[in-house]
Amino acid sequence: PSLPEPEKCVPLKPTCNSDTSLTIDEKEPLYEKEPLDAKKPLEWNWPLDEKEPLDEKEPLEQAAVPGYEHCSSPGEGCMSTMCCKFAGMTCFEKNAHWGDCMVTCVPGVHEGEDDKPWTCKERGERTPGKEPIEEEKPLAASGEACNDVAILAAFRTYCAEGLTCDYPENTPGASGMCKKIVGYGYKCNTALPPAEAVYCSTGLQCEIPENMPGASGICKQTAVPGYEHCSMPGEGCMSTMCCKLPGMTCFEKNAHWGDCMETCVPGLHEGEDDKPWTCKERGERTPGKEPIEEEKPLAASGEACNDVALLAAFR
Repeated sequence: PSLPEPEKCVPLKPTCNSDTSLTIDEKEPLYEKEPLDAKKPLEWNWPLDEKEPLDEKEPLEQAAVPGYEHCSSPGEGCMSTMCCKFAGMTCFEKNAHWGDCMVTCVPGVHEGEDDKPWTCKERGERTPGKEPIEEEKPLAASGEACNDVAILAAFRTYCAEGLTCDYPENTPGASGMCKKIVGYGYKCNTALPPAEAVYCSTGLQCEIPENMPGASGICKQTAVPGYEHCSMPGEGCMSTMCCKLPGMTCFEKNAHWGDCMETCVPGLHEGEDDKPWTCKERGERTPGKEPIEEEKPLAASGEACNDVALLAAFR
């Protein structure tokens, strides 16, 4: 059978290139786009007021604990609801007229507020659950600022391991400084730069050898003001009937000997002779608390122990 005749091709009229004097090879391509220029800002096809920021993220909103939706958010005041929306928070009282939701509350004047102190009385129960997980932050090094008691976790700064956040006295709400603080009998040196300095714990003083400024010293206890004439532990106290160090009392062993101790158990004391202690108090207890001791691991079964040593540092 014979095939049908092919249809004739009809030439199209130019639509974008109106210059008919050019040959086909000279004509510009109709739909070719310009190459992107990395330095040239992108052009958008919608009005300026409808543009959206490219990288901006919406802030995360903390959800109320189920059943606590009617309670207060931080900053709103909570004296009318006596409860808080968010996990880990409590309604703390400032005075009879104001209270707010916080994770913790330090009694006294708060930095950045008026001169009226907080009572920090709990008004209602703590909202169950943990406070929101805060973004992990680098720990502060020795000599750097810290604040591990800020009301909201997001504003807390913790010290690196082995350091303590030391706060200035009589300035509630102020930030502290990370310090290496040691207990009785340990080496200390406060003359070094802040990043290397070693300080003594409360109630102790860094005793430096004479005529050796800048040298390392030893943390030793200092006499309570007004008790400088009294006895130190181990010296005997039957003649003075008082003790230099805070929290200690002169206890009698017998008519000839007594010593300064924090506590005394009547009877024989381990490591001494076979004469028992009467533990009668000879004089009054020296005011003040004993120094904060460094936390020590507990002894296991079969290991050495001593929970009645004269000084807490040796227990």
